[in-house]
Amino acid sequence: MKINKLASVAIALSVLLGGNSALAASTDPVSATSSDLEYSKEAKEALSYLNATRKKMGLKEVTLNPYLVKAAQNHADYLTANNSKEHSEVKGSKKFTGEDAKQRVAAVGAPEAYAKKAGEGLTFHVDTAIEALDTFLGSAYHRTPLVNPRLSEIGVGISGKNINFLYVAQNTEVVHSVYPYDGQTGVGVGFYGFEDPNPLTQFGLTKSGYIISFSPDYVPRIKELKATIKNSKGESIPYFTEWKSQWFLFPKTELAYNETYTISVNYVPELGADEGKTLNKTWSFTTMAEPVTTPTAPPTTGTTKPTPSGSISAVKFNKDNVGVYINGEMVTLNPTARIVDGSTFIPLRGVFEKLGSEIGWEEATQTVTITKGATIVKLTIGSTTATVNGNMITLTVAPFTIEGSTYVPLRFASESIGADVKWDAPTYTATITSSE
Repeated sequence: MKINKLASVAIALSVLLGGNSALAASTDPVSATSSDLEYSKEAKEALSYLNATRKKMGLKEVTLNPYLVKAAQNHADYLTANNSKEHSEVKGSKKFTGEDAKQRVAAVGAPEAYAKKAGEGLTFHVDTAIEALDTFLGSAYHRTPLVNPRLSEIGVGISGKNINFLYVAQNTEVVHSVYPYDGQTGVGVGFYGFEDPNPLTQFGLTKSGYIISFSPDYVPRIKELKATIKNSKGESIPYFTEWKSQWFLFPKTELAYNETYTISVNYVPELGADEGKTLNKTWSFTTMAEPVTTPTAPPTTGTTKPTPSGSISAVKFNKDNVGVYINGEMVTLNPTARIVDGSTFIPLRGVFEKLGSEIGWEEATQTVTITKGATIVKLTIGSTTATVNGNMITLTVAPFTIEGSTYVPLRFASESIGADVKWDAPTYTATITSSE
């Protein structure tokens, strides 16, 4: 789709070859009108996916903006070039275009007043912009800009697994915004703290039920919001609340599978014709079906190797039961590997021993140590800081524990000890091959 809505607007272009640029352009800095540009397939797919969700929520569609797309791509390229996981850039570093998102939007030629409205969301461990959107929507604070009724324009930048979204909100319409939206099905059952900052820390939780958000059509009296979450039996679900640009309800435990929940919110506007009145918003959603494993044909390459008697030949995997092959053999993990907010996690025990590694655990600091040969990897439960041979690495998501089992990021932990990881999305299987 040609960008011709802003035909007279010139933007500075300095797109470099490599990566999945969301804006097709020259490799040299030039000045070009918007009619000379075309958005990438990935950017347009992300836009369509987001707009489909917003339409179901009763919100206005948004558009791609050339300034935001270019600035988002610049920062994605910076992240790759500098092995960075930060919103900020360091002056003098490779591909530096601005210390923050607002500076980077201004750097590509956007008016200063427009650039000052820019916000940013980053993810580092998914393969597509659509997966990034799913990750954001499954969180709290990174969900907010996507479901903001005033959101008007976005930009998408992709460089490998570094995916950057930029947002500008300047719609004037104010309506309710709820997520999961009314009538939504297939909703997840939990949130596991995979967000920086982690909203669960304030409640002393490591996991919660799926986060519910509510943005009213008025400015509410924050202290006077009252809400209920009830299942199909009319049983109330306890929750914690937080106001941060919108209301968040954090169920204290994971939700049930294949269950319909009804949320009823009473709130009191501070402004407008209904000032001081108690208003109500009620809606429902249904969680995903409980994962099941059923026999299916195992993935094969070349000659089929018979499965030993008594072993599991193959199962139909899903995001809550990820299949893991180690050095060509399927391993049965209990608990299972799973995908949470777009990232694949594996239980600590049962995988790394098969990769020839030793596992250590320090209870006092909640630190996991994975040792293979001269490589020592350390991860701490609930922390996005890890080390490889003493070198600090910033993770997008932190290791966590569920019912006594420790989960670590599959790709980071495996590749840190020299293993190769391949992911097959259609079958939800990961293949880990040891370097030895």
